[in-house]
Amino acid sequence: MRYPLRCHSLVSLFLLKAVFIYHPASSDPCTNYQELNQARRSAAAQVGSGGNLLCDNTLSKAWYRFISYVGGEIPTTCVEPYHCGTQVPIWMNGTLPTDSTVVNRTVCPNYGVPGNCCPFPWNIQVKRCVDTQGVFYVYELVPPTSCSQAYCAGTLPLCPDGEVYDQNDDTCRETRHPAPCNFEAIGTCEWRQLITDDIDWATQTACESKAPNLPPVDSTLGIHGGHFLSVGSDARLQPFDTARIVSPVIVPSVSGSCNMTLHYYLSKQDAGSLNVFTRLYNTGVERTAWYSNETTVNWEKAAVVFMEREAFEVIIQGVVGHGEDAVLAIDDVSFSWDCVREVDGSVRLVDGARFDEGRVEIYYNHRWGTICNIGWTQTSADVVCAQLGYRKSVWTDTRYPAPDATPILLDDVTCDSTNKSKITECRTKPWENWSPLCNHVRDVSVRCVGEWHQCRHSAFVCSNEACLPSSAQCDFSDDCGDGSDESDCGSFPWRCDFQAGLCNWVQRKDDGSDWTRARAGSETWVPPADHNGNTDGFFMYILGASQTNALLELPYYFASSGSNCSLLFYYFMDMNNASLTVHVETKADRKIVWNQNVSQGQAWQRQIVALEENSLFQVSFEGIVHRSSSGSIAIDDVTLTPGCLTGNPVSPPAGLPSGAIIAIAVSITIVVMGVIIASILAIKFKTAKHHRKPSPGVQT
Repeated sequence: MRYPLRCHSLVSLFLLKAVFIYHPASSDPCTNYQELNQARRSAAAQVGSGGNLLCDNTLSKAWYRFISYVGGEIPTTCVEPYHCGTQVPIWMNGTLPTDSTVVNRTVCPNYGVPGNCCPFPWNIQVKRCVDTQGVFYVYELVPPTSCSQAYCAGTLPLCPDGEVYDQNDDTCRETRHPAPCNFEAIGTCEWRQLITDDIDWATQTACESKAPNLPPVDSTLGIHGGHFLSVGSDARLQPFDTARIVSPVIVPSVSGSCNMTLHYYLSKQDAGSLNVFTRLYNTGVERTAWYSNETTVNWEKAAVVFMEREAFEVIIQGVVGHGEDAVLAIDDVSFSWDCVREVDGSVRLVDGARFDEGRVEIYYNHRWGTICNIGWTQTSADVVCAQLGYRKSVWTDTRYPAPDATPILLDDVTCDSTNKSKITECRTKPWENWSPLCNHVRDVSVRCVGEWHQCRHSAFVCSNEACLPSSAQCDFSDDCGDGSDESDCGSFPWRCDFQAGLCNWVQRKDDGSDWTRARAGSETWVPPADHNGNTDGFFMYILGASQTNALLELPYYFASSGSNCSLLFYYFMDMNNASLTVHVETKADRKIVWNQNVSQGQAWQRQIVALEENSLFQVSFEGIVHRSSSGSIAIDDVTLTPGCLTGNPVSPPAGLPSGAIIAIAVSITIVVMGVIIASILAIKFKTAKHHRKPSPGVQT
């Protein structure tokens, strides 16, 4: 059921609007602002029946920054009613500022008045800001005078609780806190060995190995028999041999700094060095976060601060030095709670005596709060632990009550199955609707065990049990570290890495030139390596020496099964005045579904393009050099996803949907088969008649 639009006394409301004049404050609004972190404010988020509506008439007039994953800018085009988590969405009628000057802008509540998307506007102020993470905007918001009205912010899709939208993969990504690892269990927890290095980190048992210079005890337990990871003390190793392990993907907080704690050991002088890098998930760019080559007598503790605000991975690298029998070792790696994005449904453990236990807190509507234990069971505790990256819970009770100022956010939570991946998937009362019997004495606490994360149902599970988004499967990159995500790709149609040719792609004849297939670095301006860093790899490219266009087409028709049909590829574009375009062509029309016209520098980029046509279609790439310049455009490692149903190169009738075409094909097949069967029967009948023996007394 829809909420009826309340337009009573709209004129009077407009007249009551005050005129606010900007007076320069003593501090810069780029550093002195309040944060609004509600993904429901997205212009793409439609209010469901019975949903709680946002209402901004309780806001104070002040400077605000929107920090949700759906985007930090108020939309500058009209937003329909019942979007942005409210009944009457407020959008901005004007452009964003291009310098640091504070500007006035008009905002409009859309009541759904036919032909008028801005019936009762008022003014706010906007400022463009820049920090180490890039450009953002702050707004001096004026509270509306009635409910339910709320400012919109961002345009990305709204994800389920506990997830954020990943623009690179066009999918929702879990925002789980990375589990700590002490290497006491089999394996390396969620960390995985990279295969692009020289050697692997090895699990060692204190005082059980005959190798010299290993730590006599581990860091976790401080005893003989404890476990840790090490590099070195092997006669086969050479100086500068490198071992690397990589963490799961981290989607960090936007308001606090994500920190990692690790314990390390360098046995002697010239043992080598330890490095910690961050690797941005969407671009692959690596940055140094910490370094040490100092000899240690005992285990030392290091705190590493990460400055990233987008999804990233952590790489711990050990580099072998010149010292004979030297050893590098690490143990007890853990992350702060700011290493998880604050989105509705995120959970954490607080105030526990150890990292894997504490009071369960859940995030909702800008606040961390507690869960009342009414209805709570061990199964519910298992679900929380699984959401945090552990196998199960050891115990659950109420031993860590929260301070009085902490809100109670959930009550009567009942999980009837451990198949749930998030606590918000369990049966519960609405947010902040808790029983009078609840108080902080009844706050839920748990201890978790087993540092192996249970992958979500939608995730791809590597052979080494690492969890990856499903979009990482068969993308021509060894994301698992053991190759298992690239080993079974038979359901991905028309994969091509251009190593042995063009596969089934063809050069169009109605363009200005052809794409060139060649090895990396074959001429000036050609990429020095393919997207996997192979200097002997092949790919397709065009140079910017002259104005031209080149078309590369897959001459087969496809039918989309829906949102699961996509084109995945890698591209290189270090040229200005050029563009790379993906076209989809049906018998009715030809249109652009993706375009890049900005130089990306000397780096390969990964791209997924959704193909959601209702008719049969073909796919093609077009590279265009608008004006001659130095540089090149290249594509590599192209595939369609399993949701793209393979057709054939025969052109379909114009204007017919794929279902009708399939029906016609089936009908024609039946008719043809019928004619063939009838012909065979007729021949057999004639043959039988010709060879029939004459009856007695009948002349032949």
